Amino acid sequence: MTLMKNRLYVAATRSFFIFTLLLMLFSQAGVSIVSWPGIKGKLIPELDRKALSISASVSTKIARALDYGIPLEGLTGVDAFFDEVLEQTEGISYLALSKLDGTVMVSRGVDDKALQQALSASFSTITGALGSPVTISLPESPSVSKKIRNFRNTAFKVLQQEEIDAALVHVGFDPRYAERMISDLKYDVFIVLLASLLIGFEILLAVLNRNFIGPLQSVASRIERMAAGNFLSPGISSSSNIAAGLNAKIDRIIAHINETYSCALAAAGRPKQTAAEPVLAALESIRAKFTLGRAAETLALHRDIVRVRMLTFIFMFASMLSRPFLPVYLAEIADRSSTLSPELTSSIPITVYLACMALSMPYAGRWSDHHGRRNSYALGALLMAAGLLGTALTGNFWLLVVSRAVEGIGYSVLFMSCQGYVVDNTSTENRSRGVATFVSAIMVSEVCSPAVGGVLADSMGYRGVLAIAALLSLLALPLAWKLLANNTNASDSKENQSDIAGRTGGSSLLRNSRFMAISIFAAIPAKILLSGFLIFLTPVVLAKFGSSTSEIGRFAIIYGIIALAAMPFFSMIGDRYRCHFLLVIAGGLISGICLLPISIEASPRMVLIGIVGLGLGQAMSISSQLTLVSRSVQQIDGRENASGGLGLFRLIERIGGALGPVIAGIIAIRMGPVSAIPILGALMVSSTLLCLVITIWISKGDGRID
Repeated sequence: MTLMKNRLYVAATRSFFIFTLLLMLFSQAGVSIVSWPGIKGKLIPELDRKALSISASVSTKIARALDYGIPLEGLTGVDAFFDEVLEQTEGISYLALSKLDGTVMVSRGVDDKALQQALSASFSTITGALGSPVTISLPESPSVSKKIRNFRNTAFKVLQQEEIDAALVHVGFDPRYAERMISDLKYDVFIVLLASLLIGFEILLAVLNRNFIGPLQSVASRIERMAAGNFLSPGISSSSNIAAGLNAKIDRIIAHINETYSCALAAAGRPKQTAAEPVLAALESIRAKFTLGRAAETLALHRDIVRVRMLTFIFMFASMLSRPFLPVYLAEIADRSSTLSPELTSSIPITVYLACMALSMPYAGRWSDHHGRRNSYALGALLMAAGLLGTALTGNFWLLVVSRAVEGIGYSVLFMSCQGYVVDNTSTENRSRGVATFVSAIMVSEVCSPAVGGVLADSMGYRGVLAIAALLSLLALPLAWKLLANNTNASDSKENQSDIAGRTGGSSLLRNSRFMAISIFAAIPAKILLSGFLIFLTPVVLAKFGSSTSEIGRFAIIYGIIALAAMPFFSMIGDRYRCHFLLVIAGGLISGICLLPISIEASPRMVLIGIVGLGLGQAMSISSQLTLVSRSVQQIDGRENASGGLGLFRLIERIGGALGPVIAGIIAIRMGPVSAIPILGALMVSSTLLCLVITIWISKGDGRID
């Protein structure tokens, strides 16, 4: 039967998936390759036009000052004005004001003497081509004159009201800036290509599973049950997919077999029927060999778990779009409307979001159980959309905090409704596969969403990306209404049992030394590091280093890629060699140690090392922490409390996630955002070593460490 299933849909589906994804890959790569020369050729002329526009604008403002009778030599504040223009205009290397003979009066962004020498060497060419770029050579550093690089200098006349030539404004940019932009654009194209493939995979999987894989699985399961002698009839299929006709025919055959058997049994049981005993014996023999009748409750039809994967991906994608720039955006609002320091005020909304998400999850789960998965998903999507829109539109800090709280509650409702749907439609035999499908959607969104958010933010701004995230949340509503059922009874007994286990075992868990050691000294510091370093400090520090939002997005996805690739490997290592505790310790040490080098060299490269170390450390420790917690609380007071223990453990580590931004913000106030990173790393290393010492001390009493 397994071979029949493989021939029926698995092999065909795999081939179709590979063909479709390769077709998407080659088509998008082809479009990128064909359009790339045009993009590259238009970039430098566009920068030239930008330089001309800036030089014209600056010359107009200087001419206005001259029209008031201020002499050219008496102009003040030009250097501050030039600094402001350079700060607000990306790509411009220098600004300068010179006399008509080329004597430099004010320059910013370049050494006066070096610029004077370069202008003197090509001044006739510059004055003969005013408004057009002229290449001039400048030393890379005033102290190192041997390193020369070329700049494109655009000069524009300063004209007074009498149309008298007064001075020249020079705007220059380094052509290597265009090369860096092209290089960044290559990365952006690659990121968009990767993200589109992942998004296309999710959409393709959802469509195929609903219209192809799921129906064929249903056919295969019916045939498999019939081959095993199970002829319980689920009733006539009312679906309208490609296998509906075949399913209906199989159902009719099963129904006919059951009806024939029932008629024969009724005929043999009539009072005047001759030779009834042998017929009844034969019919009883048939019943012993085959399972006949109607499956009112005992037969569970195939439930489509993949449909919730798409919904999970949508809301996780929407929630992570703002990750590359959220702390920077929050700091901008905090500067305008808060008296506290930007580092602390920008961390408060993130902390409120994480705290509301953590504290509302138990209530969100119970609400979802009682009101149905479809209704709870709709409520969560509306709350998340409202929170994202509030974050995008408000300029008041405290309204921003409220918006983040609403978004956190919406996230928890969405998460629990999707997780509850998986629990409703799986059994103990396939629960792991269902959860893996659910978690994989989260990991895929972790990989592609921050990068896409960074690229979009560079082109449409922070508020535009937040508005798109809100729109995505709303667009998921009709899809959820179509895909999710409002089954409120499927998980009531299971959830109630877990609630009872959690309530009855909670106090015992808090007295369990191993559980508390792992929770306090491993799980909480790991979440503090994740939220404090990756979510809060990384965007702030990279923006301080001058990285664009798209660059920050590329940094952010590295964590997701490493965790997605390495977690299955370390999970296998832990299960095979039973070294979960060693993996937790190693993961904590790697996460913390890789954050220390930035104290030696403050650069984006050191931030990248920290992100790589965090991804590896989290991949090593996350699944191992869950295994250790399950073992520590599996038997408490004679009851099976694994589910209650895991629930309490999740709540404790989410508290750590909520504390992370505040702790990082407080350290950043005292030491600066860059110095806060190695301090968090040192705290992680210290906490991990303390966890090791405490666990070894505990193990002396029971003789085991894992």
